[in-house]
Amino acid sequence: MIENLTQKKVKKFCTDNGMEFCSNEFNAYCKSEGIVRHYTVPYMPQQNSVAERMNRTIISRAHCMLSNADLNKHFGLKLLPLLAILLIVHHRFLLIRKLQLRYGLDL
Repeated sequence: MIENLTQKKVKKFCTDNGMEFCSNEFNAYCKSEGIVRHYTVPYMPQQNSVAERMNRTIISRAHCMLSNADLNKHFGLKLLPLLAILLIVHHRFLLIRKLQLRYGLDL
């Protein structure tokens, strides 16, 4: 999808080696498309800074929402998935808007 939108080829794909993207089929696909795989050490915040920062952001926002609403901490477990979805939707909206402005796309 990114290649179709931007007319640029994916050359490198970085994952944290946490086994989400380690299937033989996916490795064969990347090899056939000429995509170089780069693995980092799993569960190491120093190497997975973006994901770990997002996790900290979600937890921090949940704490703020709970404290501002005077809610019990037990509601936080139900609040975390909602916050994660809201952040993903917001970032996706920003990415689509950026692509529309940069490439004149109508998505």
